[in-house]
Amino acid sequence: MALFLGRLTADTRSRDLEDLFAKYGRVTRLDIKRGTNSGYGFVEYEDPRDADEAVHKLNGTVVNGNPIVVEFAKNNGRRAGDNECFKCGKE
Repeated sequence: MALFLGRLTADTRSRDLEDLFAKYGRVTRLDIKRGTNSGYGFVEYEDPRDADEAVHKLNGTVVNGNPIVVEFAKNNGRRAGDNECFKCGKE
C-alpha cells in the first residue's frame, strides 16, 4: 500500500522518513522528489494495515520544522511509468 508524502522541506532526507515510517511497519519503498517550492515523496508498506496506521498517526507530523501531509496515493499503489504521475496515474 503506497502513501503520498507532501510538504517535505529541502532538508528532509530519506533517513529521516525511514526512521519515522518504520515505527508503523515494514517499509518496502521510499522515494523523495524535489520540487521548486517543496518536496514530496512516496512510502510503500508491505501490509495495508500498517499504511492505514501511518496515515492516521503521521499526517500533520512536524518534520524538519514543517508539518507534512501523509495520505493514500491515489493510484492504489500502482507504480507509475516513466512519464506517469505516481499520485494521479496520468501522463
